[in-house]
Amino acid sequence: MKKLLSALLSIILIISVAPLGLFNITASAETEGIYDYSVSGGKATITNCNITISGNINIPSTLGGYPVTSIGYSAFFDCTKITSITIPDSVISIGQSAFGRCKKLISVTVGNSVTSIGQSAFWDCTSLTSITIGNNVKSIGSGAFENCTSLTSITIPDSVISIGDRAFYNCASLTSITIGNNVKSIGSSAFGFDKLGNY
Repeated sequence: MKKLLSALLSIILIISVAPLGLFNITASAETEGIYDYSVSGGKATITNCNITISGNINIPSTLGGYPVTSIGYSAFFDCTKITSITIPDSVISIGQSAFGRCKKLISVTVGNSVTSIGQSAFWDCTSLTSITIGNNVKSIGSGAFENCTSLTSITIPDSVISIGDRAFYNCASLTSITIGNNVKSIGSSAFGFDKLGNY
């Protein structure tokens, strides 16, 4: 009994002196307006939105008083009524499939603090004609703009170091590409096109 009591006291002592963040494994989940978001380390990640949203969307720089620093996995996936998106300078990363299949999305402005555009982030945005990539983006993920069949031109800033596989694959209308001076790697079929539509 004494050994058990001693063990329990040791566990309590360890927990009491451990850093507060050590056991903070899950982030809190919140909702504000049309956005669901999680908070971790005093920073917010948009995790979901009301799929019925439409028109021009200016993503907020704060939610619940916390800076929005990332747009999470599939957060706006299949929001088919959005026509334009402005991503604020507070955002650092755009997650995988974040805006995938936003079929009516015409234009995107990526804020100047974004450093990474995730895999398939804008996959199958077939109406997208204009994308302004912020001047701090370092990586464009695999399939990030794959099947954006209305995209006519793209300027990749000097900040970009890597362009992933199939990043602009099957962008059938793409006629003008400007690639920055610091790109070190361009993935397989990054600008490829399958005329048979097999992508």
